[in-house]
Amino acid sequence: MTLTRRVAATLLLTIVCAVGIALAYNGGPIGIDRQIMSSILGHRNDALVPGVSAISDLFGPLMVTAWTAIIAIVFILRDRTIGRAAAVVAGVTAAAIVAEIVKLAVARPRPPLQYHLATTEMTYSYPSGHVTGTCALAVTTALVATVTASAAVRRWAVIAAVMVTVFAAATRLYLAVHWMSDVLAACAVGIAAALVIPGLVAAGLDELRQRRPELPAWCSARPLPTTTRKQTYVHR
Repeated sequence: MTLTRRVAATLLLTIVCAVGIALAYNGGPIGIDRQIMSSILGHRNDALVPGVSAISDLFGPLMVTAWTAIIAIVFILRDRTIGRAAAVVAGVTAAAIVAEIVKLAVARPRPPLQYHLATTEMTYSYPSGHVTGTCALAVTTALVATVTASAAVRRWAVIAAVMVTVFAAATRLYLAVHWMSDVLAACAVGIAAALVIPGLVAAGLDELRQRRPELPAWCSARPLPTTTRKQTYVHR
């Protein structure tokens, strides 16, 4: 975990907390919230609502949990170690915990109920849980999946993760269950987790193996070499 990543994550979380403090005193929409909401309300198409709602559900907390489990299992089967799987699970979990703490501390109301489409959300609004989980999962997966890839591959993976996050955020805004500042804060929390948690997990596993060298090979932060996998498979 580089200093640049730590500084970037700290800055993102500081901004989220600073905005959250302001919203705790006045949770109403700020300038960008009013502008985006006004534009969305003026261009919504009722025919699109069922599809947008279904897509939004794919990024909900339960589905993000399911996607996280699936991705973790794929990494474990691919690597024969828990390193990358643990990084993804820890990244999503850490982002969710931070988002929930901020959400409860700020206690910002949702947009007016008459704006909501397809669903009525009554929980607090800042930051968006849907977007936090989606962003943390997508960006963390992109970073750990391409850790040994070329810069170009890594760049395209991150771009794809950002596009998925933007798509999730757009569904929440279209359904008018979040303000723009809610989804921006959620992106900041998700990215911050993706920047620092994989490095912490890797460092923790490395430290554990140094202290306990007798631990099995799967307790490693990195994938096993191909030859080791083949030997393990033949041995079985």
